[in-house]
Amino acid sequence: GAPVTISQVQNQLLSDDDVLLSYFFAKSKVLIFEVTKEDFQVYESPINLSEVTAQIDDLIQFLSENPVNVKKHEQQQFESYVKNAHNLYELLIAPVTSLTKGKRILIIPDAQLASLPIEVLLKGDELMGYDYRALPYLIKENEIGYLISVNTALSMHSRPKTEGQNKV
Repeated sequence: GAPVTISQVQNQLLSDDDVLLSYFFAKSKVLIFEVTKEDFQVYESPINLSEVTAQIDDLIQFLSENPVNVKKHEQQQFESYVKNAHNLYELLIAPVTSLTKGKRILIIPDAQLASLPIEVLLKGDELMGYDYRALPYLIKENEIGYLISVNTALSMHSRPKTEGQNKV
């Protein structure tokens, strides 16, 4: 089909409280495309792609091990999680100026981010007494949703809903 325009996304997909973020990773920079109901911005941050990929992989590995309580020997892993989750927040979320508390974030991840739950990124890097519950997770301030692409989201959004389709 025809390419999707920014105004189509703004008018057909986004509500006033939505911030759409799409990411593109290159070897030496990450581009963040931000679309809101009223605006469109592109942010560019210099990166070392292999370092960022390693941070993401470490975070995914940490989350997959599902720690419940931090014991003495796990403090190093906790500290590493806090550092990685905050560094990635600073890289991927902090540059977006329209992102205020209560906004719904719609993420279109690049390949590097496809497996990372953005919800677990941290707004701060204080250790909070090694208490996972006390950490400043992004999800505590913003609802987060994921889209495969704007094309897919728009086609799903514009599909007519047939009355009674869920009835037996």
